[in-house]
Amino acid sequence: MPGKKKAVRRKKQPTHKGTASASQSALTLAEKKCILIDSLKTAYKKQYDAVQPIPYIKDRLYCVDKVFVEGGIEHVLETQSKNSQKERLSSYKNIFTDSSSRSYTRRIVKGEAGYGKSTLALQLAYDWCNGVKDSPVSAADVLILLKLRQLGNVRSIYKAIKVILLQSEFRLNSKDIKDILQRCTTVKLILDGFDEYPNRKKVIEVISGDH
Repeated sequence: MPGKKKAVRRKKQPTHKGTASASQSALTLAEKKCILIDSLKTAYKKQYDAVQPIPYIKDRLYCVDKVFVEGGIEHVLETQSKNSQKERLSSYKNIFTDSSSRSYTRRIVKGEAGYGKSTLALQLAYDWCNGVKDSPVSAADVLILLKLRQLGNVRSIYKAIKVILLQSEFRLNSKDIKDILQRCTTVKLILDGFDEYPNRKKVIEVISGDH
């Protein structure tokens, strides 16, 4: 007679999700901040190392620091009338440090398409990642650069950072990012491509300080 078959119970293996949750809870806020900064720098490097100065030549990519050219940036305070004379900045590095506008926390950079607004944003990201000392973003604990056309229906800035910039970083979630940024001394937020974002009202609320 054939022998009886024995039922074999297999030990359930831990899921990847459980491992991620365990590693998240074991990390300190300082460690999470380091992960955030390293991840952001990696994401920005991919962008600023792939600047295409000539649109129809796609096989020639350059670091933004090699192609960025100082342009004529002029500024006017929001308290001044539209007809007020604009003052010329000697460098983009004076955007945040100019004495007449130092007390303002927000800057709006306007210009026609192709004038270098996005290139300026990448140059600031390059400065932050590489510790350029005289850059206006050098003192920032964290710099966030988001292209508004990528946001879609994402309403939370913290979720946008997670989805767009930290998509493959499983050790941090949106709440971690919020906790880190709220405890930073200085955070610079650059929103690129206002004209490409469908819900401009929300961006205006952020710019005006109503959000």
